[in-house]
Amino acid sequence: MEPGNRSFLYQNRLYLGVYLLLLALAAALQIVYSPTALLLWINRHWHPAADVFFRAVTFLGDGLFCVGVALLLCLYSLRQAFLVVVGYVVSGLLAQTGKRLLFPHAPRPARYFDDILSALHTVPGVELHQFGSFPSGHTATAFALFTVLAFETKHPLCKPLWLVPAVLVAYSRVYLLQHFVLDVTVGSLVGVLTVLLVYPYRNRFPDYRPMRWLPRQPQV
Repeated sequence: MEPGNRSFLYQNRLYLGVYLLLLALAAALQIVYSPTALLLWINRHWHPAADVFFRAVTFLGDGLFCVGVALLLCLYSLRQAFLVVVGYVVSGLLAQTGKRLLFPHAPRPARYFDDILSALHTVPGVELHQFGSFPSGHTATAFALFTVLAFETKHPLCKPLWLVPAVLVAYSRVYLLQHFVLDVTVGSLVGVLTVLLVYPYRNRFPDYRPMRWLPRQPQV
């Protein structure tokens, strides 16, 4: 590994360490409990306020939100905006390859539990999809976006805070009966690994700042 890459990983060790702990926790839960048991447990613990909250927060993993963030970043740094777009495009392509080419018939929870769907809690106004469950595209997009923002955050202690919205998006996909826990777990991996592969090349792109009065970040 090149010295620059080692330095980059060291600077983001807290964010990556917390993510790996969450990943290990998700893996352990899926070893102990079946995917259906985990989903049914989450489905039983619903609340009207949570319905409203998770229906809104799931859009943080939507492509339009990601593009909106990139457009706002254009005012600050075209390099950062470019990283967000590349992370979104690459992670999206990987997720869609899994959903449409490799596992097109993977049933979503609504299809899997079709015979007992009327007994499950569903969020009003949410269209339940039937197939293309693996992996979660919203989760891949969210983790790609917030991983870029974490890597661009200067203070090391603030970096892990970007995991909060990413994890909320992942949980929302299960809460809304759109995905199983395995789908969002792999989706998070797709997002994080995409950024890890792309980010070391960030300095090859010029960092044009339209708003020049903003302070320039030191080169990594």
